[in-house]
Amino acid sequence: MNIYYDTNLIDDIREHPDNNNLLINSKFKNWAGTIINNLRFRTGCVDDHYESPENRELLTSCQAHAEQHKTPMQADSVILLSHPFYLHLSHMVYLYKESQYQDADQYKRKLLRFLKADRDKNKVAIVAIETLHHYAAATSILLEKGYIDQVIFSWIDSIDPLHESDLGQFSGKNVYICGMYKQICVNNLIMSLRGIASPKKVSQIIDLILSSPKLFTERLMSNLGFSETSNNSNDNTISLEQLITKLGLSPLPA
Repeated sequence: MNIYYDTNLIDDIREHPDNNNLLINSKFKNWAGTIINNLRFRTGCVDDHYESPENRELLTSCQAHAEQHKTPMQADSVILLSHPFYLHLSHMVYLYKESQYQDADQYKRKLLRFLKADRDKNKVAIVAIETLHHYAAATSILLEKGYIDQVIFSWIDSIDPLHESDLGQFSGKNVYICGMYKQICVNNLIMSLRGIASPKKVSQIIDLILSSPKLFTERLMSNLGFSETSNNSNDNTISLEQLITKLGLSPLPA
């Protein structure tokens, strides 16, 4: 029987599960029920701006946690993650093809290998745009471990940040976007950045972007038909391997 989250994500990020076998950062265990209910049922329709007492308290705690663990951004190049594990924490139940499971697993493993690889944070920064409950569940652990440098909080099921001015820090920078979902948040994020932040360039890391399983497509990966050897400069797409070479990053660990 399908369940709504990826049970392997726990071991892949190497954090202890709670009694429901769902990844929860122990820092936020006081809100475990609120977090789990939101991940499973996506209750944003009734509180998409975090106005309930529980969500307000959790948001205050998560914002303090993010501020405590952030790394100041000095790099000219920024990897911007759009809701990096949304599918794996909330939408696994919508997968119905083996090819979709393979795409979801390939994305997860490649992204985690990239986040855990050595990099010069003065040259390349990694920032996640994340919803409150997904942050409390998993993304906060990535920040604690130094795999990402900062987090910008967004409203539920939206790429819109709580504070629009948060996007201003990307002005004049080279921004590389990945995450999910392509047809919704990734595309909206690209338009928002171009309208607000005036970055030097906005590119998509094509093999680290997933489409929504609710579209009922057989494949979730966005890099089908992408050629590593072709010149893709016109459509502002780049593969992770090309990006690693371009930015002088260390090859991914095996």
